[in-house]
Amino acid sequence: MNPAYVVTITPQPEALGISRMIAIPAETTMGELTAMVDAAMGLETNGPGELQASSKPWIRVADIHGESAAEFLTSNEQILYTADTDGLWQLFLTYEATTTLPSALPALIDATGPDLLPAAGSIPGMVQFLYAVQALLAGKRPQPRPLEKIMHAFPNFSIEQMRLRLTECYAPDIIDRLREASGTAALLQHEKFLSTEQMLAELLQKYPELASDYDLPPLQLEDKGLLYYRYSTFLYVLQDHPELTESGLLAPEAVAELVESFGIDSQRGNTDEETVIPIRALRELFDNMCWIKLSKTHVHVTEDGLRALEEPVWGVRALLRAIPLAYDPDAVPAVCFHAVHLLRGETLEGAMPQPLELAEAALEGLGILRAHPTYRAPEEGLEGVLAEIVRFLREQLRFD
Repeated sequence: MNPAYVVTITPQPEALGISRMIAIPAETTMGELTAMVDAAMGLETNGPGELQASSKPWIRVADIHGESAAEFLTSNEQILYTADTDGLWQLFLTYEATTTLPSALPALIDATGPDLLPAAGSIPGMVQFLYAVQALLAGKRPQPRPLEKIMHAFPNFSIEQMRLRLTECYAPDIIDRLREASGTAALLQHEKFLSTEQMLAELLQKYPELASDYDLPPLQLEDKGLLYYRYSTFLYVLQDHPELTESGLLAPEAVAELVESFGIDSQRGNTDEETVIPIRALRELFDNMCWIKLSKTHVHVTEDGLRALEEPVWGVRALLRAIPLAYDPDAVPAVCFHAVHLLRGETLEGAMPQPLELAEAALEGLGILRAHPTYRAPEEGLEGVLAEIVRFLREQLRFD
């Protein structure tokens, strides 16, 4: 009989019924634990991620990789783990019990829901994929961009195979991955664990744009004017069409007017807010900024929204500060680094984590990015807005 600690792994946000319950050896280290968690969920990582225990500050796994996993699990009620991988994957780790098992460890006790799909970038991304696949099963055709992402994620899959991949898991694969991961401690010993100072130095080497002496494009008066025009038009249209649909979406008249005003050519004739992503992203942005407030039947422009209309300088400043924060506080660095890549002219094609997708869509709605068939790129002469997002990251990293 082998002494074991039982751990439940649940993605955040909880969706698609995904969970894993695994038993780990009593001598498991933190580095081994996170490797097993990645394996149980089907994630291929770049290295150790980060942990937050009971709302305490985040900890790099690299800094505690040799410490006892059993002690860490039993002394913290709730542990949030962020994997170091492409996309935004956050997992809750919950200690369940100490027991003894006849089987070899680590062991899979229970598994529900599919393995995480790297191409989706996040749990919300997987949900969107599933909705699109269900639409295909129902004989409907998803919007072009979601359809392109699905085809990229599932090359040569039948629709039924896509559905299975997004709803079910195959336990033998998980068991094999856990066994492989149990030997990861030896690999972790060869990792180069950096101090904070070394890490920041390497970051500056990779992203010189973050250095205070790097000459970023300035925010021009024309940039500010465009931002004010776009957000004021949005708010004025909502004042003219405050009714919501039964599903809680903006009125079709409002969507149609915004599509026309913003020149979103690919969406002309489409009045469904849910599928006009730039409009949906802006609505969520302004809702999160408390510029608008939604009831069950209507949307109202708030006092802050009215202030933004009356005080353009204040409104533009507030908007620029809000874009990185609007969709997921934990995704702020990802949004800001993505702005660096956009400034360089580097585009990210295919599936993106939802916070990045929505931030890009909001910038398209604000006229800063132009949509191409499979990606978005900056409008010429409007790079100053992206530079402001990079400056925000400089401040957070205290490089300014």
